[in-house]
Amino acid sequence: TLPDKFETIKGRAFWYMSKLTRLNIGGTVTVASSAFLNDNVLSEVNLRTDLNRLQRIGEGAFDRISARSITLPDSVTTVEKEAFARNSALTEFHLGASTRSIGDFALGDDSNLAVLSVSPANRDFFVDSGVLYENIAQGRRLIMSVPTNSASEFTVPAGTTEIGSWAFNNNTALRRVVL
Repeated sequence: TLPDKFETIKGRAFWYMSKLTRLNIGGTVTVASSAFLNDNVLSEVNLRTDLNRLQRIGEGAFDRISARSITLPDSVTTVEKEAFARNSALTEFHLGASTRSIGDFALGDDSNLAVLSVSPANRDFFVDSGVLYENIAQGRRLIMSVPTNSASEFTVPAGTTEIGSWAFNNNTALRRVVL
């Protein structure tokens, strides 16, 4: 447990910690790149939604952990690429109200992700039927479909102007995409 007035967890600060099972980030504002990389027994992550101070989650910060559920505080604005990637235990993920940027593969290879939600107050991202979208100037970008989606066919909704990298990663039932 880190103090409520804590500011920054630097890159690789806790990586490859084979016995770290629980984390309370306290008042951390920034979790830098690879801070908890390969902490594969880290199963409880409390990002302190009650303090609402966390703003940035760096590249690969929580790559290869084993948390089942992650809730981003409303204060988080940036989630960099691979931030929560390769977490096969992850089944639920929630984006807060202030998230404005999500990097490629941020939830990549989270093969058991089934529930993806976004704060109703978030004006940039939304979820429809397990698919995460980002509102962009030209329309909307399809960010990702949860890998547990069992649909064999997907029709890209009108107004979608981009499909992101890795958008249908691990959607093993998918056989056809209608544009």
